[in-house]
Amino acid sequence: TFIGLSHLSICYAASALHYGQKVLILDTKHEINLYREKKFKIFEPNLDKILKKYSKKFKVSYQFDDAKKSDIIFLAKDIKTDKNNNVLLKETESLLRKIKSYDKKILVIMNQVPVGFTRKIKWNKSLLFHFVETLVFGDAINRAIKPERIILGKKHINHKVPNRLLNFFSLYNCEIIQMTYEESELTKGFINTYLASQLITTNFLSEIAKN
Repeated sequence: TFIGLSHLSICYAASALHYGQKVLILDTKHEINLYREKKFKIFEPNLDKILKKYSKKFKVSYQFDDAKKSDIIFLAKDIKTDKNNNVLLKETESLLRKIKSYDKKILVIMNQVPVGFTRKIKWNKSLLFHFVETLVFGDAINRAIKPERIILGKKHINHKVPNRLLNFFSLYNCEIIQMTYEESELTKGFINTYLASQLITTNFLSEIAKN
């Protein structure tokens, strides 16, 4: 189950479908109705093709009770920011409250959250993990299906990841790098900073070249 309907969740949902998994996406009634009315638009190559091909294994719903059938829950709603680029966590926290009764299931935080956020979540820490996603608009499906690596944060470095989660990630046939929650959250921030630096430098060099 992916909690939160967004670019992030639907791209990784497509990757799970590609590997033969049954997938459910949950969100509020308003968000799900937008999707059903085709007002929720995500433009990624091969996305519609995958969703159509595996439609019998894919479901969207606003009935959060449906999550009780799932082995693994991913919190995967794109994080919003304010005009000063500060992270807004109200929606993320609201979605977490809706699944608090499932704290005996594996929960993987995919949202871009501040360092320290994951450890503060009231959940069985042996079943709580942080996942670093590295999607790129326009190439998100390909990157979700064939990641270079999987970065997974856990409560401490020696903690054993449940086989159910490892078996799922093994479908992606790539290296799994394990670290603590805080290291994983910080790594996501580092990746974004690095990409922003690349963009700024590229634009700067382009201006020099034109001059």
